[in-house]
Amino acid sequence: NTFLPFIVEHCSNLLSLSLRWNNITETTLNHLITYPQFINLHTLDLTACQILTDTILIDIFIRTETEFHLKKLILQACTNLTWISLDTIAISIPNLEHLNLSRCIGLKNLTTHENHTCFHYWSKLQYIDFGHLLTINDNDLTIIFNN
Repeated sequence: NTFLPFIVEHCSNLLSLSLRWNNITETTLNHLITYPQFINLHTLDLTACQILTDTILIDIFIRTETEFHLKKLILQACTNLTWISLDTIAISIPNLEHLNLSRCIGLKNLTTHENHTCFHYWSKLQYIDFGHLLTINDNDLTIIFNN
């Protein structure tokens, strides 16, 4: 798919990118993140991006000395993600205000990561969606609210 990278490359003022419920490939996603506009996005919606794994999400956000401007990250129904990727990328997106993790069934056992949770880095967070996330328990919520 060369059309999507073409759009991102030529839309220098792009602030919001939605890739919801599509068949984007890992190659296309990796190609997209090479553009400087990607760093300036305020909203990134990857709802149900089934190719998205911890490794790919980390590759998107972990770059040398790069701080993203992202304020809204939607990962709804990204079933292959775990807390490891969120903990790893948190430092790169400190301005995050809105986080949607609903239906991310891979997010389990937050209590095992209690001392280095991603929520420690997201002091500006105003909205979290844990809808349909049956893997979150009372102890997990306590950790989140204590950070």
